[in-house]
Order: sequence, then C-alpha cells, then structure tokens
Amino acid sequence: MAEKDINLFKDFPPVSTEEWVEKINTDLKGKDYERALVWRTNEGFNVQPFYRQENLENKGYLNALPGSYPYVRGNRKQNNDWFIRQDIQVTDLAAANAKALTILNKGVNSLGFVIAGGQTISDSDLDVLLKDICLEAAEINFVVSGNVAQLAEAFIAHSKKRGYDPKTVNASINYDPLSELVLKGKMPASDADTFTSVKKAVAAAAEMPNLQVISIDGKNFNNAGSSSVQELAFSLAMGAEYLSQLTELGMNAGVAAPKIRFNLGIGGNYFMELAKLRAGRLLWSQIVSAYQPECNCDENCDCEGECKDGICRCAGKMKVHSETSVWNKTVYDAYVNMLRTQTEAMSAALGGTDSMTVLPFNSFFEETSEFSERIARNQQILLKEESHLDKIVDPGAGSYYIESLTDSIAEEAWKLFLEVQDKGGFLAAFRAGFVQELVNEMADKRRKAVAIRKESLLGVNQFPNFSEQAKIEFNAHFFEPVCQKVNGAEAEPICLFRGADEFEKLRYATDVFAKANKRPKAFMLTIGNLAMRKARAQFSSNFFAIAGYEVVDNNGFASVEAGVNAAKEANADIIVLCSSDDEYIEFGPQAYELIKDDAIFVIAGAPACADDLKAKGIENFVHVKTNLLEALKDYNKKLGIK
Repeated sequence: MAEKDINLFKDFPPVSTEEWVEKINTDLKGKDYERALVWRTNEGFNVQPFYRQENLENKGYLNALPGSYPYVRGNRKQNNDWFIRQDIQVTDLAAANAKALTILNKGVNSLGFVIAGGQTISDSDLDVLLKDICLEAAEINFVVSGNVAQLAEAFIAHSKKRGYDPKTVNASINYDPLSELVLKGKMPASDADTFTSVKKAVAAAAEMPNLQVISIDGKNFNNAGSSSVQELAFSLAMGAEYLSQLTELGMNAGVAAPKIRFNLGIGGNYFMELAKLRAGRLLWSQIVSAYQPECNCDENCDCEGECKDGICRCAGKMKVHSETSVWNKTVYDAYVNMLRTQTEAMSAALGGTDSMTVLPFNSFFEETSEFSERIARNQQILLKEESHLDKIVDPGAGSYYIESLTDSIAEEAWKLFLEVQDKGGFLAAFRAGFVQELVNEMADKRRKAVAIRKESLLGVNQFPNFSEQAKIEFNAHFFEPVCQKVNGAEAEPICLFRGADEFEKLRYATDVFAKANKRPKAFMLTIGNLAMRKARAQFSSNFFAIAGYEVVDNNGFASVEAGVNAAKEANADIIVLCSSDDEYIEFGPQAYELIKDDAIFVIAGAPACADDLKAKGIENFVHVKTNLLEALKDYNKKLGIK
C-alpha cells in the first residue's frame, strides 16, 4: 500500500532572502549589487531583482475581492471584459454613422464621435448620427468642447424616444475644462462659470447612471513625458478638484463622482502601466470616500453591503478609459508601433481597464488607412478571442512583483497628490507652475535618456533600418513639441512631444539634404583584432545609420593604407577606424595622416590612448557613453546638413 502524506519538499529547506542575496553576490563576482541589478525608476522608487512573499506583508488591500472596495482588483466580479473603442471624426453626420455601422460589424463595441468646433448636436442630429446603432450593445462617447448639458439632455431624450431604458445605456461626454488649462494655459471661462457648467452637465446626466460627463485627460501628462506616478497623481488631483468644486456648489459627491471618467495613457513600461491602473483604483476609492458621498444605492446596486453608515463606497469605482501613448511612437520604422501598442494594450487589459483605444500605428503622422485601423481593432480582438484576457479577473493578483509595484506606485502617487493638495488643489498648483515644473523636469530627464540611449526607441536611437528613407513630406514644425498656449494665458501650459522627435528631425534633415545632394557616406575602416573590429564596426554602423547616412561595412583590410584608399574610392564623407584599443596608438595616426581633410576621421571606442591621439590632432571618438543625439547633430553640421 502506498505511503500517505509524503512530504515531497523535505529535502528542500526554506531559503532566506539573505541567503539568496549572498548567492547572487557570489555570482556577481565583485560587481556592486545595487548598481548591477537594482532598477532606479522614473517613478521615484527602486525595483529589486526579485520579490518574495515577505514583500506582501502589511498590504491591507490584498484580501479584497474583485469588484469590492477599494477596487484595486477591478470593478468587475465575473470577468475582465472591456469595451473596444474606435474614434470617428464627425464632419458629416451620415458619413460618420456609415463608418460607425461598418466598424461595429468588425469587432468594435465602443464608438467615439469627435465633434470639432463647438458644434451643437441636437436630437435630430442624433437621429442621423446614431441611426441603426443599438445603444445597449455599444458604448457611445462624444468628444466635444462645450454644450455638454445640452448634449446630455439630447442623448437621454434620444435614447428614451427609441425605447431604451437609460439604466442600460453606457456612454460618456468628454468634457474637461481643467485639461484646457493644462494644454492652453487658460480655462474656457471664469472659474465660477466653468464649474457651474460642470454642475449643470452632471445634473443633466443624472437620469442615465452609466453616462459620464466629466473626463480627466491624464493622457496629456503621459504624452508630455511625465512618469506614470506623475500622470496618476495629477489625474487624481484633477478629479479631487472637480469633486471639491462641485461639493462647494452643493452637489453631493455620491452624485458627482460616478460622472467622472479618467482617460489615461498607456506607455511601453509593461508592468508599471499595469500596476498604475490597479494603484489608481485603490487611491481614487479612498479619495472619494473622504468626501463622504451619500448612498444612493437601489435594488439594482451590486455593492453587497460595501456601502455602510450612509457612505456610498461604490461611488468610488474609478472608471478608466485607456489610450495607447503617442510619446514612444515613431515615424521611421513605423510598423514597430504595432508591437508597442500590442504590449500597451496588454498592460491596460491586465490592469483592468473599462475601455480602450489602440491608436493606429500611423495615426499621428498621416491620415489613417483601412489597414491601420483594422490592425488596431484586431489587436484588442486578438487579446480577447485568442488570449482570453477578458475572462480572468485581475490575473496579476498575488504576484509578488505586481503587488509590490502597485503598492509602490500608490505610495509615491499619494505623496505627490498630497503635495498638490497642500498647494491648494490642482487648480492652484497648476497656476503656480508646480505641476508643469515637475512634468518638464521629467520630460527633460527622459529626453536625455533617449539621447544617450538609456531609454531605447527601436528603429530611432537603436537598430535603425539602414535603407529606410522618409516617404512623406513633413512641415518644419512636425518634429517640434506641440504647445497650444493661447492669448491671455494665466499659466504656462504643458507641451506634448514624442521621445523620437529630435532624432527623427535629424534623420529627416539628412533625407531632405540627400534629395539635392549626395547622401553622406560613413565607411568602416576595419583592421586588426577580428573580434574588436567586428564589434566596433557594428556599433558604429548603427551609430551613423541613425542619422540616415549610407553605411559601408567591411570584413577587414590588410593595411591602413588599403583601407583609406578603399574609403576614398567609395567617396566616403566619414571614415571610422574600427580596431582594438592596443592597436589604435599605431593605426590611428597612420590613418589620420593619410586622410587629412578628405573626410571626417573617427575612432570607434574610448581607448586608453585617447589623449595621445588627441594630441596628434584626432578629435572624433564614438562609443557607448557618447551623447548620440548631440554627436550626430555635430556631424550633420560638419556635413552642411541643416
């Protein structure tokens, strides 16, 4: 008879954290543990190389169930489903309706109608725009710049006219006057008039529980180069500002809070963005509770006793729409954007977003095509139909790493949120320049990280497509930050930009130059030690291809003279000597004397003999510590490229 209750792990005694660290230090062979393995994030905390169960101690929310306060594990109890959204620019109502019906049949179940110019949308306009669209089967979103209360009333009336129960319709109106201050430096009206309009919009939408009329566009901070903690903290501060203003106007927080939707950007930092959504729900539920929202729950509410002592806890459910970031997207090697948006979409889905827009890979630099829109839709459909990410609630729950990230982001975002509150709230803090200062500091830090390749953008500052040339003509301002400051601005706004802007401006200048001139050519003069010359030629080839130069690599030359002659025959503008440190003291001066002023002479690497080489007149060196952006700007200048 088989023995029962065998302990299969008796030969594997517990291993302490100290023992793991000791083993790791042994394997590091003298390298500093902190410098080698600990990740110093932009979010203000360090990420360790490993986490254990002990890292989950004293985290009070871990026992919370999905759909329960403080909602860190999501707002839903049964699944992880989300709305797949695609926006439509509305210039013609009938055409917009036709496109909406088309994409609804292709997997979209959330429509965003972008209505420009402050146009008023009447009930008769909605008859055309929403014709044949089942309002219970698709979420309807309007992006407008005003007339929110009127649109809310018209939409509710239209829904009733078509026989829909307002409680079964999901919708939003993207009204965010605070974001106008953020982007333009000025509110659309006086504070009193602005927040009175917000109150009217909330009151008008009261009859439709799932209609949000206040949007908080935290994605603007994301696309201005902020950290995830900054985006979250400032978004929460904007939400608190709306609640403060509305409660001061006599509106109960239990009525106002459910009318707020957060539009957050999702960047390429996979686990950080996932944890950001979890931390956001945790903090927002606590912020709303502090306003003591009165309980308005009825028999249809699924709070299951969460609301106690007259305080409506379920009013603190954070409604989040996620949109893939533009900050890390590129014009060159643009198909890589599809890989970026796919991982971003996974972060948002696993983080428990309520709805999501995956921007087409080319949306920021040209008119989107049927192909690019189809891919963007299908990226989300794939995550549902093939990966089943919509089936499991909070799949990251219990992960030592994800739970620790969630806690760290929540802690840092809460600190920053309290700093904003200490300065009088978001409105006062932004007008005082506090918010912009922190965002700009982080943006500058990230610009530098891209310039020195500490932060990689594939195809731009790392591994460029050597043969790619710009097929589109861009205006002079395309690669500049987008600043929308208006006349009479009361504060400096934030400016939106992409991390790739400066590199792409540099490469585009080369492409334009090459239309009327010979494209600059960088020639790899490889000689000596085989391993070193190949490694340095590969590094230097990537280095100069980033600026759009033609690159000529070589297997190796028998002599410096043979290499220089081949470079001159190839009509090279830049000749890069690729060899070993020990050989540079001999090969460098030889090549320099043979080249003279016929081309720009460059040494690949930072050899110990660099000072001796500089003393002989050699000025140019490229290596891993070179500021890539500044160096390439300098080479463009030397080559006459403006």
